[in-house]
Amino acid sequence: MRKLPSPLAAAILFMGITAVTTAPLIGDPQTMQPVPTESSLVAGPLHMKFADGELRYITVGDKEVVRRIYFSLRDPRWDTVASEFQHVDIQRKADSFRIEIKALVRRDPVNFQWQAEIVGTASGRITYSVRGQAGADFRFNRFGLCVHYGAASLAGQEIELIDAVGAVSPSLFPARIQSELWAPRFHTLRYTTQGGIEVSTTLSPEAFGMEDQRNFGDSSFKASSGMNFPYPRITAGGHGEQTLTLEVKNAMPATVAATKTVVVEVGAPPANAKVPRFLPLDATAKKGFFNDLNKGKAQFKDAEVLAWPYCSAVNLFDDDTQFENLATIADQAATARAISPSARLRIAPVSFHIPYPRTTADPRDQTAFAAAWTAAAIKQLALAGVDEAMFDLAPGPGRRMLDELGAYSGSPILIEPGVPGRSPVEAFAVQSQKSVVLWVAPVSANVRLPGGTSAAQQCGDRPSRNVSVRGGSLPVVLQGYDVCRVTVGNRKY
Repeated sequence: MRKLPSPLAAAILFMGITAVTTAPLIGDPQTMQPVPTESSLVAGPLHMKFADGELRYITVGDKEVVRRIYFSLRDPRWDTVASEFQHVDIQRKADSFRIEIKALVRRDPVNFQWQAEIVGTASGRITYSVRGQAGADFRFNRFGLCVHYGAASLAGQEIELIDAVGAVSPSLFPARIQSELWAPRFHTLRYTTQGGIEVSTTLSPEAFGMEDQRNFGDSSFKASSGMNFPYPRITAGGHGEQTLTLEVKNAMPATVAATKTVVVEVGAPPANAKVPRFLPLDATAKKGFFNDLNKGKAQFKDAEVLAWPYCSAVNLFDDDTQFENLATIADQAATARAISPSARLRIAPVSFHIPYPRTTADPRDQTAFAAAWTAAAIKQLALAGVDEAMFDLAPGPGRRMLDELGAYSGSPILIEPGVPGRSPVEAFAVQSQKSVVLWVAPVSANVRLPGGTSAAQQCGDRPSRNVSVRGGSLPVVLQGYDVCRVTVGNRKY
């Protein structure tokens, strides 16, 4: 990270400890135990998070080599039907692991029971084997194992795609968002990092297809498959199985520090990074996806305004997904600028709600999550150079955060974009008339804030307090997704 002149440094201390969450209790009420759904795992040089049946953020050192591996079922409306986990057994060693899963995908008329075995070895090899059987007749659009490759880590990376007979097709992960499928079907995707690490993912017995999921709000390239069922209908009793293998070579075993400090430098603003103008949500808000704009490049090249919707929950809707996908706003804006360089960019609406009719509200609307997500989204809109935005937010913490930040529309943000990839925090600042106002929204963190001689601190819904910054640190206690606002007086950059 380059140093900026006269920085106000905000050091964010990220505790590298993964919390354990639980699924609903199952089985006999006298003997039933919580089913653990989250854990940190190691397979030789590979480190990752296991949550809700998925392997996430698979890294070698600081390099993310694969974003996610998981089993998914999409119903006829393209909804992802969540799995009910009936049994999850995690056996961990210092450099390897083994997981057994039993789960049910059930939402009328979908009914599919599946089991998986996931094994990670000390050699840097992971196998995710799944088999399942339908409990009823139902229609589907897709189901099977999927792999996400993180765009921030791999855009521009040269790759090789290998088909069933071993033929190799050179390709690359594109920098600009591609509007169509850009890869032939393949069984193995292989690439070598600049550091010489060889990475391969192989699916058997079916083949993968590849999509640029940034068209639909995700921050990844998605390889998806279908189990060996006749599309688009499965009959009761039908069964299938798949195995995906991830392997790395030439990677030294890496250790993860117990704590990690992320330093956010606040100083001269990045070029064209300003808090956008917020428009009231109205009937001009778009439906659909960025892909609708991306496919019509020719007709929009002289447009005065380029408008499209953004939702961080089109394919998956867990908390991790909601935050990691916000980086896609920058890729969408850069692709839009290439379509029409002089156009005003408007994203309307911006939302973390599933973008189709819902029968129930998202319970996160009324929690600190909504405020943290809104602050993080506004940061990404500013960094992307988006001019205008309409937010679709329910009354509550998210709407209040939007109202507060709306007072700074047009103000440069004072933050270095930082290193690409998933960060444990979202933070940015703006220069007001007499002070710098810094917002910190940690996804999972304890926070220290070096500052000036005095500051006013507000965290979540707790009362504001004036504090003196002594010894270069300001302790801040955060609860969940609290957004902490720190106003440092008499600072200008």
